[in-house]
Amino acid sequence: KQWYQRRVAITAGVPERKVGRIIGKGGCTIRELQDDSGAHIDVSRDSIGNEEKEVTIKGSAEAVAKAKDLINELLDDGSNNNNSSNKFDNNSFEASETVRVPENKIGRVIGRGGSQIQEIQDESGAKVDISRDSDGYDKVITISGSPAAIAKAKDLITDIVGLSNERAPRPGGIDYSKPIDWGEIAANEVKYRHDRWGVLPPVEKDFYREPPEIARLSP
Repeated sequence: KQWYQRRVAITAGVPERKVGRIIGKGGCTIRELQDDSGAHIDVSRDSIGNEEKEVTIKGSAEAVAKAKDLINELLDDGSNNNNSSNKFDNNSFEASETVRVPENKIGRVIGRGGSQIQEIQDESGAKVDISRDSDGYDKVITISGSPAAIAKAKDLITDIVGLSNERAPRPGGIDYSKPIDWGEIAANEVKYRHDRWGVLPPVEKDFYREPPEIARLSP
C-alpha cells in the first residue's frame, strides 16, 4: 500500500448545444458515464462565455481518462477536422495527491513559522495543504498543481521526513498496511499460553478435606 494517492481533476468548456449529449434525458447519460468510468462528472449550470458550459471530471487518473474518452465519443460529429468543439479538450488541468505523514514528523514539513512548507511550495510550484484532523497516527497532506510540480513537492517531503513509497509500521510494531493473519495470531496465543503456564505445577482442586468424624456419618 502506497503512502500517497493520486486524484485528478480536468475542466473544459463544452458548447452549450452539445451539453445535452453529456447529460442525457433526466441525467441518464451522465450517470451512465460515471458508472462506466468510475469518475465524477459535473456540468456547470451557468455559461462561461463563448456559448460554452464548464464540464469537470474528477477521480483517479485512469477513471478521468476513461470518462474523457467516453465524452469525446459523444461529442464527435463524425467529421475528420480538428475542430475543438468536437472534442473534450481540457484547457485547465489540475492534479492532486494526498500524502500521509506520521504526526510526530509533521513539524519537519511545516518548519518554524511555516518556513519549511513555504520553501517546498516555492521550490516545487505546487500548493501544499496540511489537514488539521488526524487519526491519531498520521496527518494528511494534499499536494495540488501540475504533475511535475506535485512530483517535485512529493520528493522534497520524502527527503525531509524520510519516508519511502511503502507505509512505515505504526507504533507498537504493527504494520497496518498488511492483512491480518488470524491463523498466526491463534497459533501465537497457544504458544504464549504454553510458555506462560506450562512450566507451573498442576493445580490441585481437592480444596475441601472432611474431618474423620464427619466422614463417618451416615447419610
